[in-house]
Amino acid sequence: MAVRRQTGLNTPATQDAAPGASNEELISRALILKDAQAFDQLVLRNQSRVRSWLRHLAHGDAALADDLAQETFLRAWRKLGTFKASGSFEAWLLTIARNEFLQHVRKSGREANRIDELRQTVETDRAADEHRASSGVEQHDMGRVLRMLKPEERDLMILVYGIGLTHSEASEVSGMPVGTVKSHIRRGAARVREQASHEEQCGDRHLRSQ
Repeated sequence: MAVRRQTGLNTPATQDAAPGASNEELISRALILKDAQAFDQLVLRNQSRVRSWLRHLAHGDAALADDLAQETFLRAWRKLGTFKASGSFEAWLLTIARNEFLQHVRKSGREANRIDELRQTVETDRAADEHRASSGVEQHDMGRVLRMLKPEERDLMILVYGIGLTHSEASEVSGMPVGTVKSHIRRGAARVREQASHEEQCGDRHLRSQ
């Protein structure tokens, strides 16, 4: 793995890092024992969420998202000692990913409001599909529907429904209070349901007119 090669983790692991170990156990092994396999497990366990979040921020640019994901994990390794065990490791990683994207935007001179744009097709995991099914909105329509939301509602809907974070974890990533996160999520979900209902009614009227 490229991340592993660049971290300087060359000391052989004294014991295989069990895939079922908790994040806290893996972090401890990576920090104290310089266990390369433990850090590999952390990367493998979280790379899908990190890439999905970065692709959202990068407006669907998969190549850029992959590059920034690499930088995210390298920075995570360098800053691993600053992680507070009382927080969420996933939220900590996604915060680093967001900062890497913002740094890229500043360096490249791109418009800062690009962070508010939503990629047309959102990559999601199985949990997101379940949420979408319950909302009555088809997956291929989700990108279009989410673009109708306010930027803060979009980002939080992606974090909670697309990536699977809790409200508390989304609060850590966004820097918003949990209550504010919940309010944005409620308003965003209501907009999605309203749009789905409107489109269903339009479809019914179209069928009746034929």
